[in-house]
Amino acid sequence: LQWIETAEDDDELLIAYIDLVSSILEVKADAIPKIISFGGISTLSKLLVNNYSYTLRSNVADLFDVVFEKDQTYMGDFIVSGGLIVVFNLLQEDYKKCSNLLKFSVQFIKGALCNNSSVQETVQFMLFNYNNSLDWLSILLMESAKSHDNFTIDSIVEIISHLHVSKTSLVKPIFLNSIFKIHEKLSSNNQIKILKFLKKLNLNEVPQNSNLLKFLVKTVHRILQQKTLMPEILNITCSLMFSCCHLNQEKQIELVRLHIFPLFQELINSTLPCTEFVIPLLCEFPFNHLLLPFISKQKSTLLGIFSELLIDPVWQANALDSLVALHERIGMDDSVAKYLLHDEYHFLLNGFLVENSLNSELYLERLIKLLNSYSNSLTVNQIRLSFFNNSEVIDSIFQKVSQHKSDLVVQINLFKLLKILSANNFEYKNFEKISFQLNKIKPTNVLLIDQLINEILEGELDKENSLMGPPTGTTPKKLVF
Repeated sequence: LQWIETAEDDDELLIAYIDLVSSILEVKADAIPKIISFGGISTLSKLLVNNYSYTLRSNVADLFDVVFEKDQTYMGDFIVSGGLIVVFNLLQEDYKKCSNLLKFSVQFIKGALCNNSSVQETVQFMLFNYNNSLDWLSILLMESAKSHDNFTIDSIVEIISHLHVSKTSLVKPIFLNSIFKIHEKLSSNNQIKILKFLKKLNLNEVPQNSNLLKFLVKTVHRILQQKTLMPEILNITCSLMFSCCHLNQEKQIELVRLHIFPLFQELINSTLPCTEFVIPLLCEFPFNHLLLPFISKQKSTLLGIFSELLIDPVWQANALDSLVALHERIGMDDSVAKYLLHDEYHFLLNGFLVENSLNSELYLERLIKLLNSYSNSLTVNQIRLSFFNNSEVIDSIFQKVSQHKSDLVVQINLFKLLKILSANNFEYKNFEKISFQLNKIKPTNVLLIDQLINEILEGELDKENSLMGPPTGTTPKKLVF
């Protein structure tokens, strides 16, 4: 070690000394603690700087690999001696000229970050805060991909996947754009690791010029074009898309401009698990006033999608919420109500008969809101009559009342629905069935429910104040299942 310190800038002599140390360690590995105790790590780490030849620095890196492979705790000594800054500076080396040094740097960072708990926080801090280290790491990832250096690629992705993101550890556009650019060239396992890293980010703080949404849409499009789908990649990608755009009107506009809608259509028609993110995001579109031109243009397709979802117990509440929003925003000509009335599969009515709805409260609230507009819409009134004159619907209401005894909100909504359906429909025979059932269950000891029951039963006596009676000379629409 003294010879090395006195050799100064004589590269040939220094190379010989390093070779000698390497030979000693090959014969006698237990010499490492002595090297450490004599300050060998500090002496050797100084030879990694770019004042020396690549051959010398590469040999020193190989020597350190032997030391750290023997015992990773020596990494702590290396860091204490100032070696960590040297390692991070190596990330800026030219890959074509100094690939071995870059690989040493990556392997050291990976070992320290992933396997050595005593230095993890220090390495983590350096990656985010020292000399654009993450940016250089992402550039090295691209260079490694060009050279098909899978070992280095795997190591860099492993480093990225182990990063813990906080408010003070922000990522820059150059880093994100680099990993977006290289993402599709990585193995599927590495693609998943990168996507899982992105899930750690606060996506609302990701810089606009990082093109995150563009990357996500491109990824979905690429996966759907492949012969073999990758459900996990699609699932994570769509979850990221949802996180970016949920309740964010500007992001939703950007998403539509990136032509996501045809991809959403394809995904919704599949059985892929990613639909749990696609459906609720699409259901938000009718509430975005900035998307009205798009919604008007795609009205027919959206009506078809939301109508079919009405018979899905998981999504029927979201779908009906969206249909009511469409009816209010672009249904002034009753086009939305007419679609629901003349739908040959009767999704709206069949949806009510679906059992075990995930969100009965929201579903009933929106159904009540839609049907309660019957006094202003002949079409909605026809829908209301279709519900009222279907015995299965009436039976289902009373079954649901019994099933939801512990849920007062749902019970009250069921009686509100019954009141809306019964209004002005006293001449139809189902009113007799309703009257019979209501007289059986009253009083319920719930003041509001008893009030609703009395209003339904007493409504027959107040025909002259009806806003809209049943259409004269017509037979109620009978739905066939």
